[in-house]
Amino acid sequence: MKLQPATFVVVLSLAATLSAARAHAMQNPQLSVNDPIILSDTHGYNFEPYINAMTARVRTKWYSGMPDSARQGQKGRVVVIFTVVRAGTIQDVHIVSSSGTGSLDEAATAAVQAISPLPQLPADFSDNSIVVQFAFLYNQR
Repeated sequence: MKLQPATFVVVLSLAATLSAARAHAMQNPQLSVNDPIILSDTHGYNFEPYINAMTARVRTKWYSGMPDSARQGQKGRVVVIFTVVRAGTIQDVHIVSSSGTGSLDEAATAAVQAISPLPQLPADFSDNSIVVQFAFLYNQR
């Protein structure tokens, strides 16, 4: 089977892109907040814009308070659950799955607490609160 030149160029471009991405990842540890999950009943309400804004705020606070150990490559995963009440205040922040490292756990909970208060829950949402879960990944996929 003969490889066509256009296909070969695409493969080379993809390989170069992957190499650049790997080099970037080595310089910047993989720190991510997994997509949050709303654990309470949303009654079909579309919380996507609200959750996207919340996630952006959490990431900003989390990255700015990142422990040096995480910046140096320490791995861990922390799962935090909390409640957002109608007024936007965050309550009942607790870890449901610890990384086993206090500084990583503390950075995750501090990021959630630091974003309070959020904007009020949407007026046309019928409940007075939502329960949200975030997973914070330190140098993991």
